[in-house]
Amino acid sequence: MAIKIAQDNIKAQQVRQKPYYDKGRRDLTFQKGDLVLKRSHYHSDKDAYFMAKLAPKWQGPFKIFEVCSRVTMRLCKVNTDKVLEGTYHVQDLKPYVPGLAEVMQESSDDESDEDVSPTHNLRPRGQTQGKLREAVKLLRGKRQ
Repeated sequence: MAIKIAQDNIKAQQVRQKPYYDKGRRDLTFQKGDLVLKRSHYHSDKDAYFMAKLAPKWQGPFKIFEVCSRVTMRLCKVNTDKVLEGTYHVQDLKPYVPGLAEVMQESSDDESDEDVSPTHNLRPRGQTQGKLREAVKLLRGKRQ
């Protein structure tokens, strides 16, 4: 009798808590050949002066080599098609979206007469510091 009451209470709580769990979940489906990023799992190493919180959170892109089940995938490297060891859960994967550099490169191929590079207005490294030093020297010279 007590076991039946406990089982009923568990079922009722599961039904009640399911919407809260589902609110934070994404329903992702990947197909063979899709490009994805894989979550990094780094550990800090004091001796090597490495802090995990400063490491990149995602690695990739990787290609889906095989869909093992609805939630597990096998990955391979994009350039070499070398299959990575093990399987990866969809919770540790996210779709790869090309970055600004790739998008800018593709658009510059289409429009070769325009300079659409995001760095075309930037000064070479060190030039800004040199101008600042000259300005400081000039200001110091005026005070004396």
